[in-house]
Amino acid sequence: LFGRCAAGDDHRRQILATNLDQVVHVACFGTPPFSSLTSDRILVAAEAAGIPSVLVVNKTDLDDRELATGIQRTYAAANTEVILTSAETKQGVDELSACLTGKQSLLYGLSGVGKSTLLNQIDPGLDLKTREVSGALHAGRHTTTFAKMYDLALGGTVIDTPGVRSFRPFGIPANELRLHFPEMALLGRQCKFSGCLHQKEPKCQVRTAHEEGDIATSRFRSYLSILQEINEA
Repeated sequence: LFGRCAAGDDHRRQILATNLDQVVHVACFGTPPFSSLTSDRILVAAEAAGIPSVLVVNKTDLDDRELATGIQRTYAAANTEVILTSAETKQGVDELSACLTGKQSLLYGLSGVGKSTLLNQIDPGLDLKTREVSGALHAGRHTTTFAKMYDLALGGTVIDTPGVRSFRPFGIPANELRLHFPEMALLGRQCKFSGCLHQKEPKCQVRTAHEEGDIATSRFRSYLSILQEINEA
């Protein structure tokens, strides 16, 4: 089961999909810009639910800051598969097709990242509607308005979901969040305190690894941000 906090209510879960083989989180370069915090929230929720996840970073043709290599390196350290795609150049389309074949997958991400466009590339027979992103708002516009499951010609099914504006994981206790960041969970076993939250505790191996550059700053910031939200809720 994969869900999130319902909009405006930290204590109510919105169920997004069940009986999944994997969550395929689609982010992108360009508009909307890649957000490590948003991606980390979604990947952590999948990890907490025990569902394998894949990070797809679309619109690589717009990667004018050459961020792709760094993103792949960061998420490889977190045991997350990264597929770089572009509907314009066809990069990664075959790789994504292979990833979806024979599985029940949830395609999930912000509005405008190109989920429907990618599905049309993989299976033209779906003929899904697409829309241009809003340049004024620097965000996507909703094309898919409700979740729908499609049978793929190559085998397998995919649940295409409406794009979201924000995502907050539901039901993760503060003292368990650290266990759902794989690169921190292993190091955390070496902390002085078994319940170390990697904030201000002495002899914290996770903080030391971050300071020495062995844990990406983006991931550590995501962890602290999500932890703060959980505590406030």
